[in-house]
Amino acid sequence: MNDSNRPIRAFRMGSLTLSVWENQTETEGRTALRRSATIQKRFRDKDGEWRDTGVLFADDLLRLSVLAQRAAVWMELKAENPREPSESSV
Repeated sequence: MNDSNRPIRAFRMGSLTLSVWENQTETEGRTALRRSATIQKRFRDKDGEWRDTGVLFADDLLRLSVLAQRAAVWMELKAENPREPSESSV
């Protein structure tokens, strides 16, 4: 499996996952690391199949705020200490 297609860290709470991605960009001969985040909410449909949705309810928003704060702190610490190994999830 190609690691470049996988997040470097995932934060989970309930049905929500916030994944952190790392990309290298080149500008004027300089390489820079940029980190971004994606949000995924999983649920089972009436047939029992797993699906993704972008619909968030009030309790999802509270969980998302906790995940976003954890991810932001982790991304800042990672920027300060980039050689520290990434953990898969919290």
